[in-house]
Amino acid sequence: MKEVLEFLKTLRPSFIKLFISNAGLEVIDFFGYRSLINMPFITEKTSSGLEILSVLTFNVKKVVVAPCTSNTVAKIVHGISDSLCTTLVSQAQKVNKEVLILPTDIKDNMTFQTRSGKTFNIKRRKIDKQNLEKLEKMELIKVFYDKEALKREILNEIA
Repeated sequence: MKEVLEFLKTLRPSFIKLFISNAGLEVIDFFGYRSLINMPFITEKTSSGLEILSVLTFNVKKVVVAPCTSNTVAKIVHGISDSLCTTLVSQAQKVNKEVLILPTDIKDNMTFQTRSGKTFNIKRRKIDKQNLEKLEKMELIKVFYDKEALKREILNEIA
């Protein structure tokens, strides 16, 4: 999350429509990253997706979901759109916009560091890997397993 927010700070806010889920805001506030946000953002206000659709039908070229949790990946793969992120993805696909996704569970074994600095080993579940494989095959979805590759894609788009 921190790396994504730091990257966004390097971009001109006029290039970005930033959506942050309520869960994303919880993480941002928990780790003290709110100061890294240098632009207005849209959060979950309703469940209908009307606000999302109105934004997507104008000047949006692509949608980026980063970081994208295994929960969100699973919902996208199974066509569930019941949150800001999943509704954003489904509505983007419906209006023929490409969706760039940076999943959180990109390796079989990862580490997670708490706010206090304690490190935990995390193992990716088989179902999470299967969902990523399904996600890669979905229309208008491009999955990135490397944050630098995603950054390059975004910078090429706005150049």
